[in-house]
Amino acid sequence: MHGAICHYELSCPRWFELECQEIGCNASEQVCGDLGVNFRPAEWDGRCNDWPDDVARRYECCQCVALQPVSSTHSPASSGLSCHRTSDDCPTSLAAACCKDELSCPDGFELSSPISLCGATACDGLGSSYIASEVIYMSQECVDLYAQDQTLCKTCVETRGGSTSQVPSVTLPAIVSTTPVDAAVATTSQQGATPTAAPASDSDFVLPMRGGEFCITDGYEICEYPLECPVDYSLQCQGLACEAEKICEDLGSHFTTKRWNGHCDGDWPEEVLERFTCCRCARSLPSDAGWEYIGSPGNAACRGRNRTDNDPSYYTVHAGLTDLEACKRLCIDQFPSCKGIEFSHGRCEIWTRPEGIFAWAELNISGFTCIRFGWPTRNLVPVDGGVGRACRGDESWDNSDDYYVVVPSQTIQECQAACAAAPSCNGIEFSTGRCEVWRRPIAASLELANFTCQAYSPHGLSLPLFTEKEPIILP
Repeated sequence: MHGAICHYELSCPRWFELECQEIGCNASEQVCGDLGVNFRPAEWDGRCNDWPDDVARRYECCQCVALQPVSSTHSPASSGLSCHRTSDDCPTSLAAACCKDELSCPDGFELSSPISLCGATACDGLGSSYIASEVIYMSQECVDLYAQDQTLCKTCVETRGGSTSQVPSVTLPAIVSTTPVDAAVATTSQQGATPTAAPASDSDFVLPMRGGEFCITDGYEICEYPLECPVDYSLQCQGLACEAEKICEDLGSHFTTKRWNGHCDGDWPEEVLERFTCCRCARSLPSDAGWEYIGSPGNAACRGRNRTDNDPSYYTVHAGLTDLEACKRLCIDQFPSCKGIEFSHGRCEIWTRPEGIFAWAELNISGFTCIRFGWPTRNLVPVDGGVGRACRGDESWDNSDDYYVVVPSQTIQECQAACAAAPSCNGIEFSTGRCEVWRRPIAASLELANFTCQAYSPHGLSLPLFTEKEPIILP
């Protein structure tokens, strides 16, 4: 894209107008978002990298400013996004994929008319009271913009004789279309794109910030979407197979697309296996992560699968440490690769074995302590009694391979240890020799002999799961 210029056609909600500022070529590290969270690029000039004297600005940046005071808004009540994969449900989607939410307002308020955002799958930047009423993937209206996703955003506004007011006094412009000039491949500039994700919150997972889009065509289109996470969060990704009739948002509300492969829509070669690479931002240190002793404190050395499994590749040694808390801090600094520690006076082992620490050994000398760090196994509680139950998603028939990772385990305790060491664990399903570590919440189970289902509860509380209910007979 040497010398490319990108123009972004922006629009504002009713009763707002664009207010624009410039960023000069000499401000090489500055982007529109640095001027304020509601600024978006209206133009990006790539000639700044080797500009002639008459090229002075790198960006023209705009925000929407209210023409007059506006009324208060209220966040709508959400029933949750329901996703669809048919052309009848998603008539304006080129991929027949969309998600819809039935929103409602309290007394004295009514839903505003929708604000359309192209190239976005969330309403971030419009104000905290805006919620997506519909997300349309590969929208016909946004066909000239990569990504082609479209979000319709609504808020609750005060009822004024049938008229509705709009949004806060300053808000984010909607991108209507993008026009690249002198570009070998149609793309929006990564430097000029505005992140579309919410800032970090108290959640263990947040939506990644989308830093731009890049698409190439070699007979089939392939699109990459650079993603970034807030401080103290890191990307956590997984793939969706070509044959899976799913989109990233089906994995959870915080997942978004990092890569889309158009080869899947035709006779794809054998080496093309994934339609989507889906990512979310995971807190570097989950709020539920904790320490759990393995064996007796002061009399247990860490081991892998059994008491003799002590391969040096499982850990790194830090000599000279005389404080247990200092050894713990080293582990936390290396989370999530650190699965626990073995501590003895003057010696700290940081365990990074991916399957975690399952076993321990009593040595001839005392002073060894083994502590696991991750999802405490004491917080795994039975689902519908646990024994004789197989884990399921929302219903007893809901059992997608995308929900879990399979690891070999000979005992349920070894399966629980794999949960403790996983990047995220919502529970386990165990049968002899096989352990499923669930990446999505477990909300149901199925009666199945020789299986055990346990769900992760943050405080080890029993879960109110009774998926096969008995009738209640009142006297």
